[in-house]
Amino acid sequence: MRRKDREVTDKNQILDIIARCPVGRVVFTDSQGAFIVPVHMGYQWEEKLTLYFHSAPEGRKMSALTAHPQVFFEMDIHHGLQESANACGYSAYFESVMGTGQASLVTETEEKKKALNLLMRCQTGKDFVFADKDVERVAVVKIVADSVTAKRRLKED
Repeated sequence: MRRKDREVTDKNQILDIIARCPVGRVVFTDSQGAFIVPVHMGYQWEEKLTLYFHSAPEGRKMSALTAHPQVFFEMDIHHGLQESANACGYSAYFESVMGTGQASLVTETEEKKKALNLLMRCQTGKDFVFADKDVERVAVVKIVADSVTAKRRLKED
């Protein structure tokens, strides 16, 4: 990372940034090239950061995941602009988390329920109970992070 003064390395601070990002983006690759998909995510960090999102069971995203499970993810929060008298003096206040990981489909029903509950807790702050029939209709993707970096520039910096 070029700007080490903006790097966030503390796991709890990284998780705090993730918790405040309602939408993340995942970059997939297929025969047509790289493409980015915005998704609502759930997460946990035990030994590694693990992200979860749900999807329709078919489509370009699912085909890409099967062919090329290595993905890139990104989440960010924009806190405004630092203004200046000239264009080159402008800058942004932000927090972001990025990384790479291995994506895979969650197939076991209980793990899918756990993942969907993490996703809903992140989005609503509430816990839910999922019926087996509802879980069977949706694809759940798990991304186990290989690398994670975080960065911030706040007005106080």
